[in-house]
Amino acid sequence: MKCRYCGFENPEAMRYCGNCGMKLVDEKGGEIKNVTVLFADISGFTTIAKKLDAEETREMLNTVFEVVSRACEKYGGTIDKFIGDEALVLFGAPISTENHIERAIRTAIEINQVISEMKGVFPVNVRMHMGIHSGKVVIGEVGGEGVRDYTVIGDTVNLASRLRDLAPPGQIFISEETAKRAEAFVEMEFIKRTTIKGIQEKVNVFRVLGLKRKRGKVRGIEQLQAPMIGRKEEMKRLTYILRTVTDEKKMRVVFIEGDAGIGKSRLYNEFISAAGGVKVFQSRFLPFAQEPDFPLKTLLRQYFNLKEFMTMEDASACVERGLKGLQNLPPDAKEIVLGFLFYEKYSKDDDFETYRQEVLSIAEKILRSEAKRVLIIGVEDIHWADVISLNSFEHLIKFLVDTPIMFIFMSRPTFEVPTVSRWKNSIMNSVISEKIDLLPLTDEDSAKFISKLLEIERLPLSVKNKILKKGGGNPLFIEELLKTLMEKGYIYLEDGKYLAKPDIMQFEVPDTIGDIVLSRVDNLNSKNKRVIQTASIIGDVFWDRPLDFLLSMDTSDALEFLIVRDFISERAQSSFENANEYSFKHVLLQESIYESILNKVRKKSHREFARWLLRNYPDKERQFASLLAYHFEKGEEFEEAVKYYKLSGDLYSEQSAPQKAIESYNKALFYIKKLDICKDIQWEVYDRLGVQFRYIGMMRDALEAFRNAISYADDACNIARVKYDNACALQEMSRYDEAIELLHEALVYGEGDIRLKMDVYQELLWVYYLKGDIERSQQNVEQLKELIERYGDVLSGDEVERRWAGLYDRSGILKGHRGDIAGAIEELKKSLEIYKKQNNINKVAVIYNNIATYYGYQGRLSDELSMLKRSLEIDEKIGRRLGIAVTYYNIGLCYLFLNDLEKAEDYFNKYLALNKLIDNKLGDGYGYRGLAGVYLQRGNLKKALDYVDQSIKIFSSLGSTYLENVTKLLKASILISDNRAGKARNIIKQVDEYAKKADNPTVWGELFFVRGKQAYISGKLEECEKYLDKAEVAFLGMNDICVLGDLYIERIKLYEKKKDMKSLTVYKDKLEEWVKKILEGIDDYELKSRFLEKRELQGLI
Repeated sequence: MKCRYCGFENPEAMRYCGNCGMKLVDEKGGEIKNVTVLFADISGFTTIAKKLDAEETREMLNTVFEVVSRACEKYGGTIDKFIGDEALVLFGAPISTENHIERAIRTAIEINQVISEMKGVFPVNVRMHMGIHSGKVVIGEVGGEGVRDYTVIGDTVNLASRLRDLAPPGQIFISEETAKRAEAFVEMEFIKRTTIKGIQEKVNVFRVLGLKRKRGKVRGIEQLQAPMIGRKEEMKRLTYILRTVTDEKKMRVVFIEGDAGIGKSRLYNEFISAAGGVKVFQSRFLPFAQEPDFPLKTLLRQYFNLKEFMTMEDASACVERGLKGLQNLPPDAKEIVLGFLFYEKYSKDDDFETYRQEVLSIAEKILRSEAKRVLIIGVEDIHWADVISLNSFEHLIKFLVDTPIMFIFMSRPTFEVPTVSRWKNSIMNSVISEKIDLLPLTDEDSAKFISKLLEIERLPLSVKNKILKKGGGNPLFIEELLKTLMEKGYIYLEDGKYLAKPDIMQFEVPDTIGDIVLSRVDNLNSKNKRVIQTASIIGDVFWDRPLDFLLSMDTSDALEFLIVRDFISERAQSSFENANEYSFKHVLLQESIYESILNKVRKKSHREFARWLLRNYPDKERQFASLLAYHFEKGEEFEEAVKYYKLSGDLYSEQSAPQKAIESYNKALFYIKKLDICKDIQWEVYDRLGVQFRYIGMMRDALEAFRNAISYADDACNIARVKYDNACALQEMSRYDEAIELLHEALVYGEGDIRLKMDVYQELLWVYYLKGDIERSQQNVEQLKELIERYGDVLSGDEVERRWAGLYDRSGILKGHRGDIAGAIEELKKSLEIYKKQNNINKVAVIYNNIATYYGYQGRLSDELSMLKRSLEIDEKIGRRLGIAVTYYNIGLCYLFLNDLEKAEDYFNKYLALNKLIDNKLGDGYGYRGLAGVYLQRGNLKKALDYVDQSIKIFSSLGSTYLENVTKLLKASILISDNRAGKARNIIKQVDEYAKKADNPTVWGELFFVRGKQAYISGKLEECEKYLDKAEVAFLGMNDICVLGDLYIERIKLYEKKKDMKSLTVYKDKLEEWVKKILEGIDDYELKSRFLEKRELQGLI
């Protein structure tokens, strides 16, 4: 590879030029990089040049450019070119650096300082003005045959140049993008918002005033800090080592290693805080402008209490005080220390090594004197260490090994820095040492970190999961992702609370993270870098066979190297036969590398990979539909992308992954509409999109999708299918009459379609059940059963089983409605067995919920709660909001019966909140009825009546007569408890008329029970006993054990008033047995205690 600095031709494997030693850069393809561009030139150069002859002008330019070059070399800038009096300098290119903004600003400040100190050097007054901007650029070769130049292109370069033009003599102007990332260490002032040629939007301009004396938080979110999470074991280990050092009076060396941002400094600082009054010295290595022995000098400055901007006279006094009391010092010890700390050239005439030995001897004595009890010395960022500094620390460790000092060295993985790695191994072989590897936080700890750092209300679960995935357990990465969302306005502060917008779809890689990642990648040799770049195009997960194909070479050695260097890992199993599967160690690593590749290179590789996949694995086209869709989209073959996005949506639907299915269908529709392609499948994509929206309770979106599907459907069968799917949505919105009408229309349009007919009958039986028309519901059960039996041979085995499962589910519920609880559970378990066999987790969740209800009827309360929570876990995982809502309600009912009123109220409120999102009006009726029960048990009858009235109003408006009437009975019962028997009587009459028509055992049982209570209040004890007898017969026929308790309590009250001691004893015994039976069904001790605290049980058992 040819060196761009000296032109020397180097072998392919070389990373640094064999001639000049500079880093080699592959210039063939070009890259996209995040850089900081510095433009600098001499203010008023044309006027100055007129005053000087050509030779003087040349000398002046050479002197100025020498200043620029030295400053750039010191801070790691690359001079792209000198043009006349102008210098274009890049920071973060060709080699990426994570602190290119600070490097650029420090360079600019130093150039101005040095030039200002050279007033007597030039025959005229020379001042520079500079502009700095940070952003994306394309970097690579530009030019034609024979004349090519390596440079940068993009708006970032243009804006930096324009800012330079705006800056007055001697000043530095920076853009807002640069200012945001520099505010922690730069004093600046806002100048103006102005229009700049070539830039569409107005630009905010800032002036650099200097560096801040106190450095702020460079990375993460300013003024926000979470407590340390997930590092208990590491803290225990450090505490143990410190105790060992204290007890044994011997040195220990600890190396804390981990990726950038993983929390090394945080762990160290928390440990120091916990250590209490232990003496601590701490220092660090710098990534740029680092003088030899800088960390040691920092430690000595701390010991001598030397402050910044201190005069030499004061510094001399501090050193003199610090040396007092130390034994066996050379007579000129003060001069040695001052020379070491303050002068570039040592003040003695002795040779360098002799001088260093004297300095180290003095440092050794200082540290020994400070370690009387124990001393901690912390040194950060040793991955940036120079050899001289490492040798100094090795000397001190060797000669202080018998001293109670705990050295803590913190670094990123050192295998990428051979000199540091060798030094570390040498230390670990010579003294007692320990290495602590900081691993990423678990998802659970990462979630805690987010909530502790930033308490965000209404943070969507999908957004939280994306942050967790992209953050990869790295606290810094999580902070930077949150910071980016805050800067974009997706997370915002309102009334002192952080809120999140619900539509956060895309996460950009924060520049800070991209810089960290790409600085590692740029240190790879040409082959390894090409391999990891191409792998990033395939994705976060990739395979060696297509990688070999795309690069036309064997990549095995490169992949092994990348595994060793912790960029990637090999997976135990592969999705492709005869191909090894790998994954990037971090999602943001893959994304950062991907974004650095030129678009034309990416597009070509995406297309080639998709075609390779289809050629080599044609039988897995459906399985890899999502992967194919993505690569065809990125390769801009949009018709293929639409085809595979629809296919992937279908696959996700079958896998009960509605959010992913919606994303796929929306992608397909986006290109269908934008490019006017694939119109023949447009109706079907809309229809399936509507089904998925219904699935997660987004009913308005579902209805809109069905309207679109109808408008594009091209024949009667397609229209029939859409009408059926639309009717299902209307049913879930409690719009029963509209649903029934559409279902009958679907039967007309889809005449002859047996599958559709079965679907319609199954939906009709459910709608009629919800309306309380049990007779019609049962008729549809029989019709559906007849269809399955008649046409079973036409259907596949799996489909026949699925049809039977659906029928078992519905007929089980009807049996439960009639009081046949055992029969209901039996039918539901048959349904559950089929759905589990077919891995239909959506339906499994539904059946769990239904079975749980009947477990409750049998008094198996813990089994009921357990089954409900299993159902909830599935629905939360797949995002099915209607299922989540229903389970919230059923859990609320369970806690209501168990007398845990706080939990019951919480679940009912969560149920109501979710119903508002999914337009489940029937659910509102259930929810208000649940809250009425809570307040009834609390004795707040007024509030209970308010809720029950809202419930009745909703059931009545929806035509759900069964629910309306049983809720009216609840109202009558509350009125009786409130001594308002007259109002209750009118309600009872209304329900009596309904009961005669419906002939439902549940309604009759509740009606008799309420009439018995009314008769008791009115003093008609014989009439009360008659109704309670009838209620008991009905309740026993329902096989719902839970309703018997209230009945027995009313019986006891009756017989106490009648002074019928025999009957009283019988029903007290029955109540005791009932309570015992209920307690047998409760596993949790606290819930048992809660249940026994029920007001109505007090004094009776």
